[in-house]
Amino acid sequence: MFGDGKGRQYLESLVQSFTRIPHYDMRGDHKLKWTRVPGDWVVRDGVAPEKMLQGLEAVLRDECKLPVRFRLVEEDRPIIVVKGKYVYRPLPGRSTVTEDRKYGYEGDDLQDYDQLDLYEHDRAGLTSVRSGTLAQLLADVRMHVARPLIDEGVQLPEDMTSKKPSKREHFLEWRSKTARIFEAHERGDLDEAALLKRVSEQTGLTFSKEMRRGRVLWIERAE
Repeated sequence: MFGDGKGRQYLESLVQSFTRIPHYDMRGDHKLKWTRVPGDWVVRDGVAPEKMLQGLEAVLRDECKLPVRFRLVEEDRPIIVVKGKYVYRPLPGRSTVTEDRKYGYEGDDLQDYDQLDLYEHDRAGLTSVRSGTLAQLLADVRMHVARPLIDEGVQLPEDMTSKKPSKREHFLEWRSKTARIFEAHERGDLDEAALLKRVSEQTGLTFSKEMRRGRVLWIERAE
């Protein structure tokens, strides 16, 4: 997920790269998860996560002198459930813009883009701009809050679902500050409630926290 620009990866990122276990399904020692791990890594493709973790744990202990232990378990953990009907409620200075950008070149095949702001209240800090479907926006939100996010009955306007050639396609555009979100995760002080409230205010969707059973990887210090 993240590196530090000096040939080192954060342990959480390294584990995700090897096992395909998303970072939002990892728990444990925060400082350990954000430890920088050096080295060039070679892995065998197709190895089950359980075996991959065994080998990685041994290398990290022996070669990197990192006292880490991995536990992959099924347990109840908090997730975010999103529901409701999408209704665009633009913030001041934002609106729906009509452009042709779907294929990366300018033409006459126009699409609508609802503009949204994520995370930062200071718009000067919103440097990352992405566009796509509501599902892609929610995938970004899931990454930001570092928690499983499940769509349970989100309703879209007709022009966001229609495949008729006569219908102009309707997408979203959202701005955030990826670096600041990353820094908040590293410090462990991301304001999850504020982020979700901001998305809810602009989309009409509701976000609630529930306990659901699922696979969790615990990253702990070995005794």
